[in-house]
Amino acid sequence: MREIYVSGFGPFEGVPENPSSFIVSQLSDVTVLDHELEVSAVAVDEAIPRYVAVVHERQHASKPVVIHFGVSTSAAKPRLEIVAKNKANFRIPDVRGEIISDSPIIPGAPTSIRSTSGLDSLEGFDTSVDAGEYLCNYLYFKSILALAHQLMFYLSTCLHLKQLQKLYS
Repeated sequence: MREIYVSGFGPFEGVPENPSSFIVSQLSDVTVLDHELEVSAVAVDEAIPRYVAVVHERQHASKPVVIHFGVSTSAAKPRLEIVAKNKANFRIPDVRGEIISDSPIIPGAPTSIRSTSGLDSLEGFDTSVDAGEYLCNYLYFKSILALAHQLMFYLSTCLHLKQLQKLYS
């Protein structure tokens, strides 16, 4: 049986209720890495080693699947992100007030990395090659590199959801 690991984010400026934490709380038969990860660079930096340790410790014969759920304020419908880019350019501060402007997430790393999920499409989802430059992309890029360093085989992707008020209209 394939091990599935998921994470979601908490609220942040303009998103008082993050649908990613709601979705993660509704999933069964998965290992929740974070139900409501704080929307900050510091929290992501602290979470990555923990995520890698959990996945590495619990992985079995099959490739583990890591799915990071986030929200996109511009999404018309849910989006499958197939590329993480090595760029942070926060248009709004994270919840700790930090703004990272036009900086590589990991200096010297590739400018972008394709999802290791092997998915190019997912029914009901738009597909995107631009995961943004905020915390979803920040987590996605860092987790792909960190997991690749520790595990030979794994599948990783990011799914952007619509804001809650848009889900019900």
